[in-house]
Amino acid sequence: MKKRVLSILTVILMMTCMLAVTGCGKDNTGVVGTWQLTGWEVNGTEQSLEDYGMQDVESTMTFTEEGEVTIEMSEDNVADGTWKLDDDTLEVTASGATQTGTLKNGKIYLGDDKNGYAIYEKK
Repeated sequence: MKKRVLSILTVILMMTCMLAVTGCGKDNTGVVGTWQLTGWEVNGTEQSLEDYGMQDVESTMTFTEEGEVTIEMSEDNVADGTWKLDDDTLEVTASGATQTGTLKNGKIYLGDDKNGYAIYEKK
């Protein structure tokens, strides 16, 4: 199970790194700033990166008031784009594919019920 979750996390992290997010939302003040990947949620259970032996993974998303975002996995793996927040739903789009996340309890959950959610917390 740990190996499967680690594989899924790796896929989501790779998708996150390549994202270009679309639009501007009604009230984006809760999203503006830099968010750090801190963990993973699978089947309603949150676990930290340390739980997966991935404490050295650095992934951030920096959102601006103008609706722009910079997603950085490493110095060599950076994507710029835009983002859209509608109520608590964050839409993330890259290469024609849209990833939907939610903003709840001060965290961004990016993913889906089938594969789980990457968890980002504001720095």
